[in-house]
Amino acid sequence: VLMNKSKISIIVPVFNAQDRLAKCINSLIQQKYSNIEIILVNDGSTDDSLTICREFEDKDKRIILINQKSSGVSSARNAGLDKATGEYIMFVDSDDFVGSAFCQDALENVSKFNADIGIFGFERIENGTSTNSLFYGNKSRVLPKELVMEKAMMDGYTWDKIYRRTLFNGIHYPINKNYEDLSTTYRLLNKAEKVSYCAEVNYYYVASENSIVTNMSQKNIADQFNAAWEFMEFLKSNYSGVYKKNMSQMIVYAIRYCTYCSKRFNSEYYKRASNIIKKEPVPSNFDMSHRVIMKLFKVSAPLSKALMILRRKTNQ
Repeated sequence: VLMNKSKISIIVPVFNAQDRLAKCINSLIQQKYSNIEIILVNDGSTDDSLTICREFEDKDKRIILINQKSSGVSSARNAGLDKATGEYIMFVDSDDFVGSAFCQDALENVSKFNADIGIFGFERIENGTSTNSLFYGNKSRVLPKELVMEKAMMDGYTWDKIYRRTLFNGIHYPINKNYEDLSTTYRLLNKAEKVSYCAEVNYYYVASENSIVTNMSQKNIADQFNAAWEFMEFLKSNYSGVYKKNMSQMIVYAIRYCTYCSKRFNSEYYKRASNIIKKEPVPSNFDMSHRVIMKLFKVSAPLSKALMILRRKTNQ
């Protein structure tokens, strides 16, 4: 059993989360492991979120409230990092919640393996149905760095990990960018001497219909494409074997970019995306519709785009 030695700073960015916020904060207050600070960063909420934060701040002295004008989730996370005094950092999104052993299991895991980052399982809750996500199976262990970097494209999440705070020296989340975790998590994983895995599920990710992931705006898709592109460039230089394994996902992002973003939106990104589709062979793990769209793009980009948009409309 852990002595309450290592302090954990839990950073919670809050923006218009009044409906789920109390459940989130209550789950943090009720942690079995008590040497924690809970940093609530209210990012210019226009609903009752700030009031709820203040009520909790009055109840529990471990809660620190930062109130800032709306500047986005990256800015909120960075503000929390600047304030954090714990040896370890954990992040929780304000519409999610955690189990009572969230901190204890994570800390026991990194302590046991002497790791700088611990990755843990989580449960995804969508429309009332739950699915467990265990990216590395159900055995707790030290993870090979190559495997971690290979999975970081799909598991770039900020919140399913515990980090040694010193890893953030010189690394912050990029301001005004969506998919800020995809831009940042791989850098932290690369910097870690050792990464461990805890197969316990203590994080409950509540999917919402208006989340960033379902938003098909040009900015959103461009930010996702660019974050993935930068990550791939990093892999190409540092983990060439892993680079090839992530190419099929990169092609998916490139197809998405060329379909939903006009050439004028960012001509450089468009050129990069179309080059990927034209030059790369069609991946063997692609489903039939992605294969057709990719092959068609190599012949005629406008025709491929029309088909992709049609497919999206008929899928809805």
